Amino acid sequence: MSNLEQGTVLRQFGLSLHEGERYANVSSLFGNNLAELEVRRNLIAYEREFLQDEALSSPHIYHHLRSSLYSSPHEHDLFKITSQIDPRERTGETLSGFKIFESQIINSSPNQVAIWYSPDGPSGFEGVNFDSGRLYLSIRGSDDSSKHFDIKVQPNFPILPLLGTIQERAEGGRARFDSSEVGKRYFLTHPIQTGLDQKAFLSWLEQYSLSETVPIYTSRRDSKNPDIRSLHSIVQELQSAINQRRQFDTTAEQATDMHIDPEKESNLLKRYMAVIQTYVNQSENGQVILYGCSTTSTVDQADIVAITAGHSLDALMSLYSTDHRLGTNFGFQQLGIKTPSLYFPCPKCGTAIPSGEGRTQCPNTSCGVTK
Repeated sequence: MSNLEQGTVLRQFGLSLHEGERYANVSSLFGNNLAELEVRRNLIAYEREFLQDEALSSPHIYHHLRSSLYSSPHEHDLFKITSQIDPRERTGETLSGFKIFESQIINSSPNQVAIWYSPDGPSGFEGVNFDSGRLYLSIRGSDDSSKHFDIKVQPNFPILPLLGTIQERAEGGRARFDSSEVGKRYFLTHPIQTGLDQKAFLSWLEQYSLSETVPIYTSRRDSKNPDIRSLHSIVQELQSAINQRRQFDTTAEQATDMHIDPEKESNLLKRYMAVIQTYVNQSENGQVILYGCSTTSTVDQADIVAITAGHSLDALMSLYSTDHRLGTNFGFQQLGIKTPSLYFPCPKCGTAIPSGEGRTQCPNTSCGVTK
């Protein structure tokens, strides 16, 4: 089965097909422990995003290295956030907006809050629309790192008055627009450095939320138990999440002495299917709804059995990745972008060999295979 065909099959699961390249690359460069830690983090994110359809993400820690954000304290493109944003998304406006946001975060004072909004609507890819927006919030740490969240925002929520009020407080004035669509796209390229620290910003946002009656997001909207979320409830959850000890960080310290199960390492797809299987078993009709930012799909036991035969994949990326906003339904390969493989496996022992460096011999000295 071709990559394109496999990618089409995986779309309904909200998964991206790269045949385990990312796991192999991270493992080869930084060790199995770090690769495993990243996968475990992504499995938690996948469950929260697609199965629970939570309005507020779990906290992610990103690291500031040479004026860029990284998902791990290793200065490598595998972890660089901008490398995970497709430059074609929304004709480049998403990447441009994020770079401004990134600069605001890195150059801000400790504990200051910056926000960035990515709207619902056309994604820039043919036939793909985002059915909800994302309000990103970053809090600068005292060290060279920052804590990040995103909030799902349904189309009818009055996001422009909220953003306009924040902008006016921070910049002394607010932009005016002829339509909500124009306004939403404006804020895609105009993130806001609020000038407020975490405590002051959350206090202000809580006061603002008390007068907002329109739900900001409805979780599990197509199920029998939708969860209608108000902005006020999100602020309360956010206050609690900021202080929680469990962070989506990927550090060498966390990866130390981690037990690696070879069976788990060999097939990431089965691990995602195991997460889905739990929800299928608990459902009344043997089906489960998966929610993405750009699509909703229903899967059952037969789908899980079919998909686990002969497929493999990589994991989700950062909060800001194009795959994340697309619900990973298309992915860079589905969209026609050739993702470079940094390594290829030795045909004898499977050791990763760097690509494009003219290597002719396996780096595993006990193997000794040459081209």
